[in-house]
Amino acid sequence: MILVAVALAAPASASADAVVLEAVPRAAATPDPTPAPTPGVTAAPAAPSTSTSKGDYADPLSALGAGSPGCRRPSGAQARKNCTRSGSVAHSYPVSAYGFDVQVGFSVTNLGDSFLGALQSIAALIWMALVYLVKAVLLLLEWAFSLDLLGAAMTDVRETLDRLHRDVFGETWFITALSIAALWGTWRGLVQGRTSQTITGLGATVGLMVVGLVIVSNPLGTVGHASKLANDAAVGILAASTGSPVDDPERALSDAVSGIFDQTVRDPWCALQFGSVEYCDQAAKGEQTISNADVWLEYPAASRQRRGLYHLLKGEDAEGGGRPGVVDALAGPLGGAALDAVGIGDGEDPKLPDEVRDRVAKNPERASMQEAGGTVPRFALLALIAVGMTGAIVLLAYIGVRLLLASILTLLLLLFAPVVLLAPAFGESGRATFVAWGKRLAGALVAKLLYSVFLAVVLAVAATVARLDVGWFGVWLVQIALWWGVFLKRQELLGFATAGTSQKLAGQQGGSMMSTAYHGAQLAWMGSRIGRKLAAPATAPASKLGALAGERREARGAALAGLASEALDSQGERAVAHQQAAASRRVGQTQQARRELRVIDRRLASYDDLHTSARAEGLPVPTPDADQAMLLKRRAELLKDVESPEAVRAEHVARRAVTSHAQSGSPVSPRDLSEYREARIRDHAAGLPLDDDRHLRAAGVDPVAYRAAAPAEQEVLRASVQGHLDREQRLMRAAEGNGEVRFDPQLVRRRTAEERARMRAERRARQIHPRRSR
Repeated sequence: MILVAVALAAPASASADAVVLEAVPRAAATPDPTPAPTPGVTAAPAAPSTSTSKGDYADPLSALGAGSPGCRRPSGAQARKNCTRSGSVAHSYPVSAYGFDVQVGFSVTNLGDSFLGALQSIAALIWMALVYLVKAVLLLLEWAFSLDLLGAAMTDVRETLDRLHRDVFGETWFITALSIAALWGTWRGLVQGRTSQTITGLGATVGLMVVGLVIVSNPLGTVGHASKLANDAAVGILAASTGSPVDDPERALSDAVSGIFDQTVRDPWCALQFGSVEYCDQAAKGEQTISNADVWLEYPAASRQRRGLYHLLKGEDAEGGGRPGVVDALAGPLGGAALDAVGIGDGEDPKLPDEVRDRVAKNPERASMQEAGGTVPRFALLALIAVGMTGAIVLLAYIGVRLLLASILTLLLLLFAPVVLLAPAFGESGRATFVAWGKRLAGALVAKLLYSVFLAVVLAVAATVARLDVGWFGVWLVQIALWWGVFLKRQELLGFATAGTSQKLAGQQGGSMMSTAYHGAQLAWMGSRIGRKLAAPATAPASKLGALAGERREARGAALAGLASEALDSQGERAVAHQQAAASRRVGQTQQARRELRVIDRRLASYDDLHTSARAEGLPVPTPDADQAMLLKRRAELLKDVESPEAVRAEHVARRAVTSHAQSGSPVSPRDLSEYREARIRDHAAGLPLDDDRHLRAAGVDPVAYRAAAPAEQEVLRASVQGHLDREQRLMRAAEGNGEVRFDPQLVRRRTAEERARMRAERRARQIHPRRSR
């Protein structure tokens, strides 16, 4: 009974040289009639055995419906091979094969090794948890690209829309909405006399309601078709990033998830199992197409076959270490049967085929990670690997959830169509509600495309990093920085689609999605402006043209002034930063001088005391010796340097930079830029010579280097300074609205359009709230 109790507490696997008591499941005592598979053979796998080998990991994913959607129609030889072997396009072998082996058993004579074996078993559990998380995230990505919620549910969506439009918000509500719109038009047009606004409002109402009716009556041909185009474009982008044929989207998705799995699971498994990724990639002994990793991954982790491979790798017999020590003494013809009966016998181990034995070359160094001596390196390596895998998991999970959320939002917003259809009839606020719904629907359709671009870029960069020739450890460190860096900076990376509108979209969810919605709003606003202009009576065309021209000139002038002011601020920021850097260096020199002064004061302490006493008693001042005279001279020089105006000014500049950085996050504050610009205006008005230090520093020329240069070089530097001063004067005049400076034409046009939009918004605000504007 004591032996049985101790054996049941033993770890799953044991080393050949330890006194081991193992608990073997009863089912393992019956030999499995199915021959062991041969690595590299692509034939269909044999049916799984009903017996459970000791140490096998359960793999319930397929039974739980976690099969790979890409295996429904696998594209490509590798995808078909993976689906046949593992039921997933991401990996070639079942997930249980990617657990690492622990060849440290329980020993009654060496409890230290037993403790290390328990630690390795815990590490194996942590590793398998990470592997299953990666598997789940990859399945999430596969379903995000393979599951077309809108297409699959379009029949039910059409029936639901018809039922809502016909039975819930039917003819009565529609006629009521039209009546409200007609009453509004009568009141606004006939009673208040606002003819142009009435025509524009009614036209917009009719147009928006027609759009809503088209979507409700034909969701498949409108939103459904747009969703299909977005899905096709998303998979096409993924294919382009992985190098797969664009016309074969299933293969592109398979290659993408397979590459991620190899980078995040297969290569780290090689490092944890053998301490070398190169060993995994090497061809097995006597083979060309079968690698060492294929030989081991053909069998589940902690299985008897894996233990046999371990013994072969050590250079021992594959069946070595069966029942060592105490149990071996009981393993006679009758004792062995008794041990099997109580569950601590080995039963009959499945033997490795001869061709598998021939593929394993002796290499004890590669087996050391599985033994007691590899516990500490394994734990340290697992900690580093866990950091990188966690980063990959959270980033890919974020992208996968966003992709699925885009499809779900599209479906939800489409079901709002019968309600939103009636909104335009309820005035300006109702039309704004319809436009907002349309923007969100368009944003949800485009969001999948945008996040697919994001995923494609991440996969392309990850593949490039994986091909770096710096060794696996260096590549893994770079991948840790990649996964976590992209995840932490995801909002900034996705902000490329919201350039110029981040302030307007602050606080709204989905940066790239809402960026698309914003641009849709801009197009709708422009369309409404055109409609109002066409509907308005053509009165006083000359005055309107003149007003438009004056508005364009005013907007262009404001845009040029803003650009010139920004250019001056940029120059000022560089100059102030240069001054702060020089001041920081000067402060460092002053601090060094003060330290030297303290040393000199200590060395002259006795002389200073004698000097002070002599002065107090009216005696002659003592004459310093040579060393003291030299120290006195040096102290006078240092005091002069420390108390100089330059040192005081440098400390003031450095202290101000630190204060500004603490308050605003930047060492250069707006006050610094304003003071610098005023100083430069005074410098130009003072008529300083071209080679004055202030002009030289403003142009980025070191005064000391200028004066030390040859005459020819000084001439070149003066020409550079002159060009800088000329442009600076033009920028100053343009910032005051008294001149023009050449900028990028596209930048000028964009800023001019923004200024015109701002002026029109202010004009509309004055029209709506005249008293408040006064």
